[in-house]
Amino acid sequence: MSQDLLESIEGGIATLTMNRPEARNALSAEMVLTDNGCIAAYLEALRNSVPAMANRALPGPVEYAQIRELAQRGLARLQQFMDTLDRRLAGREFVAIDRFSIADIAAAVMVDFARVVRIKSGEQHADLRRWHEAMAKHPAFSL
Repeated sequence: MSQDLLESIEGGIATLTMNRPEARNALSAEMVLTDNGCIAAYLEALRNSVPAMANRALPGPVEYAQIRELAQRGLARLQQFMDTLDRRLAGREFVAIDRFSIADIAAAVMVDFARVVRIKSGEQHADLRRWHEAMAKHPAFSL
């Protein structure tokens, strides 16, 4: 388990606590890989590349044209997310702590969402692929 993330279990309920007083408990890159690095990148790529989102590049009542360069930037950021997540998972079974957590759920969802904009883990992402296959078998991901 990370020093930045403390875990306790009481009455069958796990609690994760950010432990970064020097940073006012701000999230570290280690703690949340799916923060701005992935969610914003995904939305940037999706809203600026998918034909169904033409003139809907931003949510709301005003029409905004798609910007190709923003789509390209979002795709590049998603690829960086895959690379970072793969490095994070080297020699690890889970993303944040020594057991399944919300970090695994969030990261797995974003890996799946990335497929919509045609970003997939490749052969160079052996640890990410191993982890993602294990997550697909986890009961939390079965319907």
